[in-house]
Amino acid sequence: MTSPGSASPERERTGRIAEAPAEVELLPAEAPFMPGLSVPPTLDDLRAALRPPALPLPHPTTVLGAAHRILDLSEQGRHREARVLSRVFAHEPAPMAERIELLRASALARRAEGRDEEAEQILREMVSLIDGAGYREHAKAAMLELGLMTAPAPGDDDGGAFAPSSPTAPSRPARGRRRKDPLAQVTEDDVDEAVLAVVQGLSRPIPPVRAHLDESALEAEEWRMMTALEAYPEAASLILGDPDPLLRLRLAEVLVRRGRTDEAVFQARTVLEELAEREGRRGTVDVERSGTSAHTILAEALRDSAPALAASHAVVALIAMQDVDRPLPRIDLICELVEDLHRAGLRRETAFAARRLLSLLRTLPDPSDRVRALRVVAAERIHAGRPEEAIDLLAEARRIARADRDHRALLSIDRLSAEGLRLAGRPAEAIAALRRAATDARWLADDLGATRADRERFQRIELSVRGDVVRLALDVGLHDEAQGEAQGILVRLDRISGRPVLPASELWDHEVDARIGQMLAADLAAAARLDGERADKEAREEHARLRDEARRVIAAAPEGAQERRGFWEVYLADREAEMLDRLGLGMAALVAARTALAGWEARGEAEHAARVVELVARLEHAG
Repeated sequence: MTSPGSASPERERTGRIAEAPAEVELLPAEAPFMPGLSVPPTLDDLRAALRPPALPLPHPTTVLGAAHRILDLSEQGRHREARVLSRVFAHEPAPMAERIELLRASALARRAEGRDEEAEQILREMVSLIDGAGYREHAKAAMLELGLMTAPAPGDDDGGAFAPSSPTAPSRPARGRRRKDPLAQVTEDDVDEAVLAVVQGLSRPIPPVRAHLDESALEAEEWRMMTALEAYPEAASLILGDPDPLLRLRLAEVLVRRGRTDEAVFQARTVLEELAEREGRRGTVDVERSGTSAHTILAEALRDSAPALAASHAVVALIAMQDVDRPLPRIDLICELVEDLHRAGLRRETAFAARRLLSLLRTLPDPSDRVRALRVVAAERIHAGRPEEAIDLLAEARRIARADRDHRALLSIDRLSAEGLRLAGRPAEAIAALRRAATDARWLADDLGATRADRERFQRIELSVRGDVVRLALDVGLHDEAQGEAQGILVRLDRISGRPVLPASELWDHEVDARIGQMLAADLAAAARLDGERADKEAREEHARLRDEARRVIAAAPEGAQERRGFWEVYLADREAEMLDRLGLGMAALVAARTALAGWEARGEAEHAARVVELVARLEHAG
């Protein structure tokens, strides 16, 4: 319910939180919150960051350390160890904010174990301590937010909800008959609105990335965290501890997932700057964990704009996690590091990090958690020109994802597998992988529980992947496969056009592409059958029919697609010239080639124009 630390008397409170500038300037490595950060990271930095964790970890020495370890153990399902640790530190002396953290962690661990009654008892003890420390408004808001006011008030002789029977409750002398709990009947009208907003921001953590929140859910989470941060200056004196860093980090998590990386960078750097000022001055501030979280967020937020800097932040976070027993977040962060290094063009460093990532997968006992890491290492192998190794890794990832019926993971795996198989010279298998990917995308798009945003996203992926099948099949001479897939795209477009979620211009674009694909497949199949002979009547009629159908669809361009219409008209003439030439119809091919050349020149497409110039010259010479 509160972040570690006590209220900061030095901090100036303002009426509003600071807003991120329109464009965040990349700060130099000498910034006070990035001591010793080298950009880009060196191999020595990577060796230090990617060492195996120092297990078993030493026993915690502080109450705050015990609270963190309890949460880590609970995350891994090691519930008995978490219970034992909470009991061992139940009576250790500690600042109030750390004591609250221990109770909160113990309650979360009990709830994860299914011991809801024990969890509620511990939460009531926690609220009692907050109230006893003089933060009545905070205690009332916590009671309301946690739903504890619905429980019966303690009786006269039952010892109360905060009795010492709680495994983490400190023993206290008997004081005779107790009064009824003054917080038992709290209603929303009794709670300060600003305090309640802050407590709501603290009590419900942001769901993990694997939860796949849609845009509306992310918008609600952003509103919750923004409301808490806006309310905090007004409620600061009524809140135990200083939750500002935690609120900012949670807001940054949401902003990254919404694609607003500049704002996320601003929030994470604000936290690092504040923690740098407090370090060494306030012993109860959880500098290390909050700082690690901030560096982790920066590693993800900066990956597109400054990948080398993002990799350096990931290294800092990983070094800080050497003494933390959280294998899954650690592996996820190493995946981010590998991708950041690749984006930065650091091939040697990327290969080293990928090898270490593969060797560290044994720290994940649950095979389901290994899928992302296997994909990341496979992508590195493909980029390094070693597709056969990637294919084996992706086969393992696919077995795991298929057992879990994880269609999102299967979609990503099959698309990557297709690329590896294509590079390995196995086009038929690559086409099969792309078709599996299209099937997964279709399943996700047609799922009854899919949001409109999901349907839009996965329909777009499905149509794109099926277009890739047509192109790849044409490239390797599988003309029947190409023609069948193009027809399948047209059938799918007809089916989804009744309840469209994609723009009409996008659906039209895919229809034109499929129509031209049909023409190319038929012409190439005819050319292969004729084996250099001039096209017969059947081939010429089939070509004319498919070409006219493509022209009809192009002419029916929807509003807003006029620019694409011009492109497709020129492209069709270009492809028709190529096909007519293959069919032995030289004069007709020359007419189409000249039309295409004029079109490319008018559009300023010099590369296409140069290619068609050669075709025109060859056809004129042959004529």
